[in-house]
Amino acid sequence: MLGLARAPAISITRAPELFRGLAEERIHGKDANQLRIWRNQCKRAMSNLIEVTGDIAINDISRDNALDFRQWWWERIRDEGLAANSTNKDISTLSGILHTVNDMKRLRLDLPLEKLAFTEGEQNTRLPFSDEWILDHILRQGGLNGLNDQAHDILRIMINTGCRPAEIAGLLPGHIHLEHDDPHISIEPEGRQLKRFTRAGRSRSWRSV
Repeated sequence: MLGLARAPAISITRAPELFRGLAEERIHGKDANQLRIWRNQCKRAMSNLIEVTGDIAINDISRDNALDFRQWWWERIRDEGLAANSTNKDISTLSGILHTVNDMKRLRLDLPLEKLAFTEGEQNTRLPFSDEWILDHILRQGGLNGLNDQAHDILRIMINTGCRPAEIAGLLPGHIHLEHDDPHISIEPEGRQLKRFTRAGRSRSWRSV
């Protein structure tokens, strides 16, 4: 009552729960599947830290803990062939959660999380499908018989436009412009967030059909 008792410490396990309530602007506009992926990324990042430090209070995280966490990731990169960019994404998620909780809860902690990322080097380029694979698996008579009509149509549109499956599945009639001089579909943020955003805050892209 007199303000002499210290506020209870926030554990690593509790941080993601607080983060979800403090980072509403980051999830605004996400659909159910995007929210599921976002939540899983947060949960996985914190679980990885707990694997190294245990479920300690975030104000007890030391620089030694942070460096041990980085070493733990390095050993996985070295022994399991993980990509540095995937590791850095996990570290970035972790840092974002802890810094957001620290700032928004006014904890004024000096979190020792700087300089943990790995040098990514040259990114691996995805190889294109070979002509033989396309002929044998997509263009072969009956090659797509295992797909239902909707999945079949989505795959065909993917091939011809380069759109993602979710972008195609989310198309509405008003997004299909066949009467245009250059027939196209417009990918718009209706009911979900898109990958790219314009300066105006809305995302929109076009694919010729």
